[in-house]
Amino acid sequence: MLSGKRCLVVGLANHRSLAWACAQAWRAAGAEVMVSSLPRFESSVQKLLASSWPEAGGQESEKYSVTCDIMDQESLKTMMAKVSERFGGKLDVVLHAVAQASPPAMQNAFTETTAEAFAQAHLVSAHSLVTLAREALPLLAHRHSHTAGTQGASTRGTRNSSILTLSYLGAQRAIPPYKVMGPAKASLEASVRLLAAELGPPPHQIRVNALSVGPVATLSARGIPGFNDMCRAAAASAPLRRNADLEDVGGAAVFLASDAAKSVTGQVIFVDGGLSIMAP
Repeated sequence: MLSGKRCLVVGLANHRSLAWACAQAWRAAGAEVMVSSLPRFESSVQKLLASSWPEAGGQESEKYSVTCDIMDQESLKTMMAKVSERFGGKLDVVLHAVAQASPPAMQNAFTETTAEAFAQAHLVSAHSLVTLAREALPLLAHRHSHTAGTQGASTRGTRNSSILTLSYLGAQRAIPPYKVMGPAKASLEASVRLLAAELGPPPHQIRVNALSVGPVATLSARGIPGFNDMCRAAAASAPLRRNADLEDVGGAAVFLASDAAKSVTGQVIFVDGGLSIMAP
């Protein structure tokens, strides 16, 4: 389904992350995948790749992983240069899996959120999508040559390039334990729509979407107070009476990266067992 596609996953932390679920699913669907992680995760990510992708071990590791602090412009540019070298200047899909809020902002009452903590959550979790899109644009905007359309009309073929990010229901509903990440994810979803509107028309024709995933036990989820209670409540309320798992997330990511989704852009796709349709 993704044979021949070149994918970049930004923000991999460990094997229980949503980013890893997407990377694994994309590879299983036939894509070439490169991942990036923060420098502090470099060792663990390389071990993960070596154990899961045998060809990614040893001297070949640089073809599959790169470190990047997305908040550092030079680090971001260096990553994109390495990705360009790895994939011959062409990229089909980018996953933005970056989010962060300070521990005090996640633990204290929302009214106690400082301006600095509020700004940090938005910069890391939302504005980083904008900067990533800007730096990836030259690789994503690569195009095929013209092809013949219906009745002899000339149409411009595209590589169906896309950008995908990860959100949560707290962007649209008041979920008190989610604290400052609620407004940050709301900003992220608004950015998805604006990027889709800006990058959709020619000459770019790049799709931008978000997956809004129900509660999944990831590293970042551990910072949400009462997370286990949230999981139980979500499963009890969802029409399917269960939460989504990593396999569900990977499957949705494959669809959005594929040609089957070539007309899907600017959307927030919920993968949550139907929780988002239920009245509080």
